[in-house]
Amino acid sequence: MLWSLAAPLTTGPDETQQMIRAAAVVRGEWLGQQVGPPHTKADRWVVVPGTYRDLDPYTICIGRHLLRPPACPPLVDSSKLVRARTYVGRYPPLYYLLVGGPTLVTQDTTSVYAMRWMSVLFGSIFLSLAVALALLFAEASLVVLGVLIAATPLVLNLVSVVEPSGLEISAAICLWTCLALMAIQPEGPPPKALLNGAGLSGVVFALTRTSSPEWVIGIVIVAIGVLMPFARIRRLWGVRAVRRWLAAVMTAAVAGLAWIFGFKAYLFVPKFRNMPVNAGIWAILREVFVRDGLYLTNFAESFYPNDGQVGHPVEIVVPILLCLVVIAGLVFGNGRQRLVIVLLAVAALLLPFVVTVLTWRSDGLIWQGRYSMPFVVGLPIVAGTAIRGPRFQAAVKGRAVSAAVTGVVVLSLLTQFVALYGALRRFSVGPTGPLDLVFLSRTRWTPPLPAPVIAVAAIVVTLGGILWFRLLVRASWASPASPPPD
Repeated sequence: MLWSLAAPLTTGPDETQQMIRAAAVVRGEWLGQQVGPPHTKADRWVVVPGTYRDLDPYTICIGRHLLRPPACPPLVDSSKLVRARTYVGRYPPLYYLLVGGPTLVTQDTTSVYAMRWMSVLFGSIFLSLAVALALLFAEASLVVLGVLIAATPLVLNLVSVVEPSGLEISAAICLWTCLALMAIQPEGPPPKALLNGAGLSGVVFALTRTSSPEWVIGIVIVAIGVLMPFARIRRLWGVRAVRRWLAAVMTAAVAGLAWIFGFKAYLFVPKFRNMPVNAGIWAILREVFVRDGLYLTNFAESFYPNDGQVGHPVEIVVPILLCLVVIAGLVFGNGRQRLVIVLLAVAALLLPFVVTVLTWRSDGLIWQGRYSMPFVVGLPIVAGTAIRGPRFQAAVKGRAVSAAVTGVVVLSLLTQFVALYGALRRFSVGPTGPLDLVFLSRTRWTPPLPAPVIAVAAIVVTLGGILWFRLLVRASWASPASPPPD
């Protein structure tokens, strides 16, 4: 919730476009009308209250204030129905149905924030469910740490704005958690909570974005076909509830694919930068690797406008934590867990380049780190399940275990605080403005709650989270458990 208040409206990725789409979908306009040349094939006309169309000038104003806090005129509220253009008008409608409801009640600025809060609600459901299930069924593994690392500041930021990527990634975290935990459960039918969590998150996940069905199918194949022994798969298939949920998830994936290809939701606004359309593979590789760093820092944080955040310590700490848990997973995991960890790591590195090469001539450099996050979040989660209690405690004895767990928890939550505080500072006083936001009396941009209140709340939540997670994570591996067979 604090993230939704710490940045001005429209600062999420394509947030203005997403809000227009949400306001149109809940009014029954699921597809809109094609916009003629010179606009792209992705553009659609829809009819929405004027408030949401008039967000575009506000977005442009904020984007112009790159190194100082924005000083933009207030939004103008208008309930009059007007025609608006959006390039996400073909996207799957589920997310927009979930968050667009407030626009039917009121059409002022309050409804714009309310859409963010609806996004927070649904994203938080899956993140909270992942944490709860990890604590209940961890079998002395450190999967809770994996979930904590997977939910990077980027993830919480996306959940807190009107952007379907937030729901997609949070549902993916829940799906990965449930499947990874099912792989280490004792013999017998899977716990209903894990099965229902996997089924619900899989269905919602598959219907959220244009890439979601492919990710769901890939995750199910990797998590079940590679992570679980064949005997385990055969026993799971004998459970009727498993077959029903699997059928529901696959049906949702097929329905998602049918929408995407039937209504051409895969169309994007091309972004070629300064490279020629006929650029070779090595030129594309150089652009992706040198300029964009294989999008690796995007996994930690990539906010818009992305100024004042470059070189942020979060971009260093998050990859370090990820590497530590991955190395531990490779050391303490079984053969199947190690194979999945390696596959996910290779995919995280190669996907941006492969996708860009395949789509360059038609779409240009459209890939962003958040696009592959639904797959990449499985890396720390599977690694967390691989770090089992007895093996870990035998290798790292005594207080070193507690220190290692506590250190990861503290660093993970501190990165969340630093990123949130940095975003609040950037918009309140500028990226080079004063660090002390607690005792500020005046700021250029005023959030719904005063900046000092948000800053104090962030401090309290961070300290409380550190204590809470430390106690719960320690309890999750304190009970004895035998290592799983290879």
